[in-house]
Amino acid sequence: AEVFTGLPNDVAWHISSYLTNQTLGELRQVSVAAYHKLNKLWKRTICLSRIGPFELSEFYAFYKTLDVDCLKIKIASRKPELFWRLIQNLSENGRIKDIELEARRLMLTSVDLAHLARLTQITLLDIVGNCFEEGGTSYLTKLTNLTSLDIFDNTLGSGGAAHLKKLTNLTRLNIGNTGLGPGGALHLKQWVNLTSLNIGENRLGAYGAAHLKKLTDLTRLNIKSNQLGPDGAAHLKKLTNLTRLNIGYNQLGPSGTLHLEQLVNLTSLDLGDNKLGDEGLLI
Repeated sequence: AEVFTGLPNDVAWHISSYLTNQTLGELRQVSVAAYHKLNKLWKRTICLSRIGPFELSEFYAFYKTLDVDCLKIKIASRKPELFWRLIQNLSENGRIKDIELEARRLMLTSVDLAHLARLTQITLLDIVGNCFEEGGTSYLTKLTNLTSLDIFDNTLGSGGAAHLKKLTNLTRLNIGNTGLGPGGALHLKQWVNLTSLNIGENRLGAYGAAHLKKLTDLTRLNIKSNQLGPDGAAHLKKLTNLTRLNIGYNQLGPSGTLHLEQLVNLTSLDLGDNKLGDEGLLI
């Protein structure tokens, strides 16, 4: 109790490693014992890492005793029923206003995303490498509080991107390797608040890159392996706030680098495998 209540108000709790029933039971007792002090704090964050099947039952009882604004969860369980139970319990907790959820490579399907849509408090969502099709993203349209979305290595396509365009509060987006294509790139212009975008490995071509021009707040852009060519690179020259750019594997050639000269704020530039030659390097 002394450890928890002695922390400064702006320090987050971070409970990592593999949680056990015993440790969660002890933490619940501590939180109850120290509650008269904890309730006076403006904000607390609980970060629970590696939540698995053996810990979930105790976790439900534990977090219900907490009066926190923000909850960070990393789920390691691959059992859908456990995932659904977690979502149901969190959605019923009206005290938590800010949820950050990581559920990477858990074989989540579109059905799981339908359950996930109940958590409208989510501000950060990381669902890299799952199994849902492009129609599954239609459920994510309800998560309008999202500011960060990582959906790398899933099937998004043009239809999936059309659903996501409703998430206008996004400032960070990772949709690399999602089969976006030139048609899906059409929806990029909706995310005008983005400061970080990973759209690598999507075969956008020069036509797809044209839809990036309005994203002038971008400071980080990964657009590697998109078959841009010199014409595609020309569409990036207005993104003058960029500090980091990965434009490798895009067949730029020497002439393609001409269009990058206006990006004077760059501190990191990846031009790998573009066959620039001496002329391109001089530019």
